[in-house]
Amino acid sequence: MGKTTKKARFTLHERNGRGLTDCAPEVMFELILGVPVKMGLDASAATGVPRGDFPYLSPPRAGR
Repeated sequence: MGKTTKKARFTLHERNGRGLTDCAPEVMFELILGVPVKMGLDASAATGVPRGDFPYLSPPRAGR
């Protein structure tokens, strides 16, 4: 499988995939409403660190 050199972007004006920590709800609202919608969520809102292999989910936190 080849590597891509272009960063994934999923925005109102450009869609070629999305990063694992992108705020998908923001993009969905932008697509429907036609204007940028900022919910204040970014990569720092994600808990844990995504794994390097599929399914990319971070391990569950202890005590949950």
